[in-house]
Amino acid sequence: MSGIRKAAKVARWGAAAAFLLVAWMSLAPDFDTSDMDQLPIINALAHVVMYFIMTICILAGWYKQLPRAVPTAALIAACMEAGQIFVPGRNFDMIELAGNLLGFGLGWAFFLSLRQISRDVTL
Repeated sequence: MSGIRKAAKVARWGAAAAFLLVAWMSLAPDFDTSDMDQLPIINALAHVVMYFIMTICILAGWYKQLPRAVPTAALIAACMEAGQIFVPGRNFDMIELAGNLLGFGLGWAFFLSLRQISRDVTL
């Protein structure tokens, strides 16, 4: 197995782990966020970081299917927040949704930058 395939396999496992962690943190009922609610910027930053990492793992793991991976990652970012409407003790928050989508956008931009750098180095 080539180095790129091994890295993609690790990234897919990382994406799965990141997705499960994000899903649990987003959809667990009565998840105690009282400390984060005191500082909304910390909560929003946590969303940005979680979705940044998850997006990089998704895109790195499925780099050959970018036309499908990009909307999938964006859809996950939106659906996780919208899904909180149906969970007792949780609610939909536009600031958190913006953090999710910002993390997705930054992760996508970072992935594309790394991809371009790697192409330039190999030329």
